[in-house]
Amino acid sequence: MVNLDKILEIYEKDQRIEELHKKLSSDKSKVVLLGHAGSQDCFILSAFYQKYKGNHIYIANTKEDAAYVYNSLINIGISKPHFFPDSFKRPLFYEEVDGNNSVERTECAHFIGENQGKAVIVTYPEAFFERVVDPKLLDANKIDLRVGNDLDLDTLIELLVNYGFTRTDFVYEPGNFSIRGGIIDIFNFGHEWPFRLELFDEEIESIRKFNPSLNSILKK
Repeated sequence: MVNLDKILEIYEKDQRIEELHKKLSSDKSKVVLLGHAGSQDCFILSAFYQKYKGNHIYIANTKEDAAYVYNSLINIGISKPHFFPDSFKRPLFYEEVDGNNSVERTECAHFIGENQGKAVIVTYPEAFFERVVDPKLLDANKIDLRVGNDLDLDTLIELLVNYGFTRTDFVYEPGNFSIRGGIIDIFNFGHEWPFRLELFDEEIESIRKFNPSLNSILKK
């Protein structure tokens, strides 16, 4: 890591990084980088981000290339680059939605909205051109569930079904929800793990995340 830090420091101090920043900061500026090889473009992006921050989007040619760049940036030292995938199991096959991709895509969009000017996004053309729901629309249609509040179960079921959720015996992927007595499990598209609500009569007694594979509580 010491040698890697020294290499990044050399890139950050290179005059060409400053020249690149000036070019990109000017209006209607297009820059083509020639002569780089291997993961050198990742070093350039990492040094550029460390020195100037801001939002940076890397659009790779394919999903596989994007995954390679994403892993390279992590290994180089960018603490939290974000991978922005398409929503489908196979690009352009719109009938097969991948729940995990939807979660990752939603988390990335949410991060961009909450942390403007501090993101490194890695994506590819199919994902980049897929439309994203307006954050304002999401906020207007979100379901607010809090410990101590009363819950109308019929209304919740109606809302979840209208939002495209499927009722199952047990949740196993984003878009599932289940109800077993006073226990309600909801696996939404914005989190890695599903939520478990425990009711006391009509009052929400607790809300926790859990691992559906182990059925173990992660945290309150």
